[in-house]
Amino acid sequence: MSARAVVAAIVGAIVFGATGALYHGSREVVVDFQKAYEGGFISEFHGRERADDGYFRWTTVASYLDFHYLPKTGTVNVEALLRVRRPGGEPRPNVAFTVNGTTVERVVSLPGRAVYPFAFPASRSRVRLGIRSDTFDPTGTGTRLLGVQVLGVTLAFPDHSPSWIVPSLWMGSAAILLFAAAIVAGAAPLWAGLSSLVVTSGFVFLLAQHALRFSSYPRDVALLAAATLAVLVFLRFVLAKLDRLQPASRVWVLASLGVVLLLEMTVVFYPLRVSSDADFQANRMLHFLEGNWHPTSVTQHDPPFDIPYPVSLYAVTAPLVLLGAERVASLSFMTGLFDVFVSIVLIYLGWRFLDDLRAGILAGILYQLVPVNALSFSAGNFTNLFAVAALSLAFAFMFSSPVICAFWTFLALTAHLGMLIEGAILWPAWLFFFWLAPTPVNDQRKRLTLALTVAALLTAVYYFGYWDLFTSQWDRALERESATVAAGPGSKLAELGWVFVVVAALGALSLAKRPFSSSFPRAAATWLGVTVVFAVIDTLSAIEIRYVLQALPLLALFAGAYLSKALERGWRGKTAALAAILYVVVLGFRTLYEVLLTRYH
Repeated sequence: MSARAVVAAIVGAIVFGATGALYHGSREVVVDFQKAYEGGFISEFHGRERADDGYFRWTTVASYLDFHYLPKTGTVNVEALLRVRRPGGEPRPNVAFTVNGTTVERVVSLPGRAVYPFAFPASRSRVRLGIRSDTFDPTGTGTRLLGVQVLGVTLAFPDHSPSWIVPSLWMGSAAILLFAAAIVAGAAPLWAGLSSLVVTSGFVFLLAQHALRFSSYPRDVALLAAATLAVLVFLRFVLAKLDRLQPASRVWVLASLGVVLLLEMTVVFYPLRVSSDADFQANRMLHFLEGNWHPTSVTQHDPPFDIPYPVSLYAVTAPLVLLGAERVASLSFMTGLFDVFVSIVLIYLGWRFLDDLRAGILAGILYQLVPVNALSFSAGNFTNLFAVAALSLAFAFMFSSPVICAFWTFLALTAHLGMLIEGAILWPAWLFFFWLAPTPVNDQRKRLTLALTVAALLTAVYYFGYWDLFTSQWDRALERESATVAAGPGSKLAELGWVFVVVAALGALSLAKRPFSSSFPRAAATWLGVTVVFAVIDTLSAIEIRYVLQALPLLALFAGAYLSKALERGWRGKTAALAAILYVVVLGFRTLYEVLLTRYH
């Protein structure tokens, strides 16, 4: 037996045993809707809403909770915490509880908040618990049928243990698949085993939170591991075909992209994560699918005013939704995917323009771990993150392959109002640097100028649909007194982490002293300068521009460049660089923990 097979078997066995230990002694499943821990269990419910005592969800005509890995023998006791509300004169609804399609309990609901207990004999490890009730339509349009409010569901099986073998097999398989992914990336068997064990241990920790072990999460982890392996196999093939990197460099690129993909998709698909504005984004997505190409959003100012909510992210995500995927999940996935593309762009920029692949790799990882990234995702700022990704992609294409930059330029210009304003300055400035630079061998400047002009015209035509909105509200938008929350630059920079800010500043200063043979450094300086301008505008007016987020890729590149050079110095430089990297990593994982398990709960 080869060393790889032995290490894979050991890693799989360790994770199998650790997962099994989670299930031994578990005799109760508590799905707490009031703390927003129902993710991973529900289907056919209305969106999450909030009352004074916490969150809740309205049922439809028939809503379901899916439980996995329950005991197959004995009795399962259920307590459903419901709240019944009806308009004056409406009768209280009848409520029926079903298990795998069979009705096991019928009751006449009680007014207000009450617990409804019942039991059923266990026979299958997977149980679909249904809640059916009479409904009413508060809108009178037939589009929003409301049943009862669900606050929590508890399952107890005191005499029997849950079915632990299948989830343990899923998690053990995930460990082996991640081991294979590390081998594909080029790691030695020992390092591949250690890395897969560490990563899968993190998944086991997440599985142990609340009632998640009784969801489909173990299977989802295995599917994520399989997808990571498939992506790395594909990337290894592509990098080998391109033959632009040394074998050792390909190992680091593949390893870093594997880490980035796992980090991003772990956040995207973790069932207990709550995004505060996710349902809002899903509603804007629905409006887009219904034909509204100029949706708006009301700001939190006094008095409030409307702002545009451009639809480029919704347009890109629409195919997934039309194929039947859930809107919030589709928007989260597409945003996360484009966030991964930003890391790829940073790796490319470090290699192509800084002649420092390590700087690009560090930048790609730092970009994912800086708190403002995860916090923006948690807040549901999908369009802002998409705008940053589109800007980064357009920046990279503009300086390397002008022929195909028009599409990404158009996306970047239309992704968000702030990006439109920033783009109106950045794109002409970047184009100016192209014409200032020496004539390239393959001169595409005329084609690039035409592409940018067409993109700008298309964007202008699109934003003309918001003309009345702009002309009727511009004075209120510029009044700083109308802002109810005035977060200063200090608080926004703190979301980056002060160590990251200092390192990025040092990197920017170092690059400013370094001669370059292309227009890239001047364009990067312009990007940073425009960010400073919008920081001033944000401070002096009520316009909320995500200037820190928009500059994050560039700051990550500066930080990566500085840390990479520091690692080439003596022991002091290496120690300082490693300490800074460790600080950002710890801060990033602490933020991810908050985002996944405590934020908004």
